[in-house]
Amino acid sequence: EKPKQVGYYSDLMDGDVVQHHLSIMHSKYNRWRLSKEERKNSEEVSLILSEFYDGGQLFKSKTSNFWVLMTQILNLPPTFRGKLGIGMFLSAIYSGEHLEAE
Repeated sequence: EKPKQVGYYSDLMDGDVVQHHLSIMHSKYNRWRLSKEERKNSEEVSLILSEFYDGGQLFKSKTSNFWVLMTQILNLPPTFRGKLGIGMFLSAIYSGEHLEAE
């Protein structure tokens, strides 16, 4: 575990797992870039993505659910990650029925 410093903001992007995956992506990008001369001026764009479902029952009297699958770009600063259309995107919508209204 990394030592905590006074005034230092720790984020999930500082975690060992995320850093490990970014390192692997960087290595793969470098191998790809160096494999052909025309790729030498390309730029790396490695994204760490998160997907999650959110939803609920829309109407008290109906037995239907509404669920959305959201994709979030975790490489962005925390202030932009949760902004729809900037750091978070709607990937899928599910609507279904259940037995009882709540």
